[in-house]
Amino acid sequence: MLSLLEQNPNLDWKDLIGTVEVEEDRPSDFEEIEGGADDTDSELTNFTL
Repeated sequence: MLSLLEQNPNLDWKDLIGTVEVEEDRPSDFEEIEGGADDTDSELTNFTL
């Protein structure tokens, strides 16, 4: 989109995007992991080429 605006300075970026509906955040169904990812059980931890 930036290239399009650069090549056509008379365009308005708001016209290109249109309207966006914003919905209220809802709680997730997934458990959140505290402290980041745990790499001890990862199959790719010791992967080498």
